[in-house]
Amino acid sequence: MKQYDSFTFQECDIDAAGHIALRYRLGDEVEFTESLQFPLVSELEIDSDVIAALQTLHLIGGASYWKAACPKVIQLESYELSPKQAEFWNT
Repeated sequence: MKQYDSFTFQECDIDAAGHIALRYRLGDEVEFTESLQFPLVSELEIDSDVIAALQTLHLIGGASYWKAACPKVIQLESYELSPKQAEFWNT
């Protein structure tokens, strides 16, 4: 099995139609996107709480993808964790 030096949580986003895209990368070579569809998102105000939930979903989903190769370096590309969040995820 090929070894990768890093796993990157690239970005996550949601559009007005409720399409969620969770993007990841293994090393510099393999990029992939998990897509989800949520109904009734047009009734949802996309505020800081929704963005925080989306980022949490991104991290939860990425944990399983990371296990495919278990690279030692894990990177966040489009957002940062607070110290409290980092402590939670490291635990």
